[in-house]
This record gives sequence, structure tokens and C-alpha cells, in this order.
Amino acid sequence: MPQQEVLLVEPNEEHRSELRTALERAGYLVAEAATADHALWRFPTHVSDVVVCSFPSFLATGESLISALKRLPPEQGGAVPILALIKPGMQLMDAPRAARLGADVQCPRDIAPKTLAAMVRRMAESATRHPVGNGASAKDASRHRRGSGVGGAGSAQGG
Repeated sequence: MPQQEVLLVEPNEEHRSELRTALERAGYLVAEAATADHALWRFPTHVSDVVVCSFPSFLATGESLISALKRLPPEQGGAVPILALIKPGMQLMDAPRAARLGADVQCPRDIAPKTLAAMVRRMAESATRHPVGNGASAKDASRHRRGSGVGGAGSAQGG
């Protein structure tokens, strides 16, 4: 089985680096984006296995990203599981809003790195067990449509 990829969308560079390190230590390829626009630039031609994003952020990154991804057809990324990282103290207000927009899992932004990696693993496994369409995952459908595989993890940083 190929190594799974997580698209990490976090405007705070320091926090993004910490999360990237935790996910890489857990064996994931990690692609990064600082904004929703940068993350969406990767879709629909490159679909990650799981998206982890801040919700909300001062740049409205999580809100706009979740909404935009869930509007995509499944084979272009609309079925990719999304984990929303909620600012501490805002769970009661923001977690239901993230869920309404389509985030599959909502958890505190200050989640322990090992817990985050375990949650991502469960989400990726669940997506594999519940494929899109005719037995192919959204990522597989994207690869097939392009006619080639993914060339490795990259970093889409910037603003």
C-alpha cells in the first residue's frame, strides 16, 4: 500500500511545523498549505487521503476550505475526510459549525501529536473501507483520471 498523504492547512507557520513533524513521525507524507486558496490549488488534480485544517482562522482558511472541498465531485476531492482543528475555548460554538460545513471530525487545536496521528489514521482507514463510486477511493479516482500517480509530497506554502 502506498504511503498515505495528509494535506495540512494551517496559517500559523510554527503550529503547522509542529503538526507536520508529528504526522511525518507517524509515517505520513505531509503536504502543507498556509491558506485555503493554496490548498484548493492542489485540488482537483491532486487529492490527499485526509485534510487537516484550522477552523476557523483569522484568514477564514478552514471555513472556506471545507465549504469548497465539499462542493467538489467525490472523484475530485469532495469525499476526502476533513479534520477541523478548533481553537481552544471555542469548541461549543465552532465544532457544530465545522460539522455543518462538512468537517468529518472536529478536535481541539492543541491536540496531542500522537492523538492527532491516531485520529488521522482512523479517518484514512475509514475512507479506504468506504470508497467512492465503483470501489475506488477519491484519491484513486483522481489518479486514474489523470492517468498517473502522485510524485511525492510537496509543500504548498505561501499566501
